[in-house]
Amino acid sequence: MNDGGLMVYVHIPFCKKKCGYCDFLSFEADSAEFMLLYKNALAEEIKQAKYFLADKIIESIFIGGGTPTAMPSSFLAEILREIKKYYVSVGAEINIEANPAAQNENIFFELARSGVNRVSIGLQAWQNNLLAEIGRIHSREQFVNTFLDARAAGIKNINVDLMYSLPCQSMRDWDETLKNVLILEPEHISAYGLTLESGTRLAAQIESGEKKQPDETTDRAMYRRAKEFLEANSLYQYEISNFAKSGFNCRHNTGYWKRKPYIGFGLGAHSFLANGSEYGMRWNNTTDIKKYIDANGSQKKIRENFTELTKADAMSETMFLSLRMNDGVSDAEFMYRFGGSYHDEYGDWIKKMLGDNLLAEQNDSLRLTRKGMDLANLVMAGFVRG
Repeated sequence: MNDGGLMVYVHIPFCKKKCGYCDFLSFEADSAEFMLLYKNALAEEIKQAKYFLADKIIESIFIGGGTPTAMPSSFLAEILREIKKYYVSVGAEINIEANPAAQNENIFFELARSGVNRVSIGLQAWQNNLLAEIGRIHSREQFVNTFLDARAAGIKNINVDLMYSLPCQSMRDWDETLKNVLILEPEHISAYGLTLESGTRLAAQIESGEKKQPDETTDRAMYRRAKEFLEANSLYQYEISNFAKSGFNCRHNTGYWKRKPYIGFGLGAHSFLANGSEYGMRWNNTTDIKKYIDANGSQKKIRENFTELTKADAMSETMFLSLRMNDGVSDAEFMYRFGGSYHDEYGDWIKKMLGDNLLAEQNDSLRLTRKGMDLANLVMAGFVRG
């Protein structure tokens, strides 16, 4: 496992309304009493994590969901206070996700006072009709107000989430989205193609023919257009779907891609720590919210699916996670961790990917080519064994 500090993820599973494409672990809940019960159980879980956190340096905190800002800001502040009873490094990245329609106007001032220094706002599309198509409950006007509220609160690091390949979305719509968001000068943009998850409302609508996605050619054209627009405005790609101004790469997500250890708190949250294992141990919390609340923070009652990673697991993860980033994977680092070259483990597949112009090797490192980014899932599949 990587040396260095620890990352903390906190899951808030509440939303005002579940989006049509969403299969995340989240619930439509407006009950303050139910949120209070959840907050109390979450705070207690953090208190009981001394074994994991007492001697660790926390480098980043990410509060995700669901929609964290659907929860009262006082609850969120309390959760951050509990984490800060441990050692949080000076300058740690403290991020929270926000939906433009799910917070009060003062929430960012309150969050900034609690130490939040990065906000990720889920816009997805500039056009109100497209937002309605995918079941979003906010308007573009609410997004702009939310963005400006975060700026007014002193948040100097704002990410905007965007989506392409939406039903009824044209290239002109995508251009309009990119141009208007760039006027606000965010430090970071995440641009994701819509992925249809089985069992979601939107997937059923597309399967039935009620709605239609752009074809694959348009999808790839939208992806390339995003890269052109964003890099022309000094937001440079550092990962398949992520673009940032210099110095504003998301440190927390980069930690995931570099296999840094992290601990997750809250319903369904995942963790990855050494825990006595040479290559790391993964587990997750229960996804049963009643069980989670009733456990009142007890690790023995909520933690499940413990998996000790093998050397083969760790090598595989290193390859397909590192290749998500533009820097790619360094053979020198691979040899330092595992005692041999990635060519020794994956030589035939690497040779094929180099020959197909899906991978490029330069300065002793492998990275995806432009063509490889379009076919990333195919490339990554060759590094997964099992």
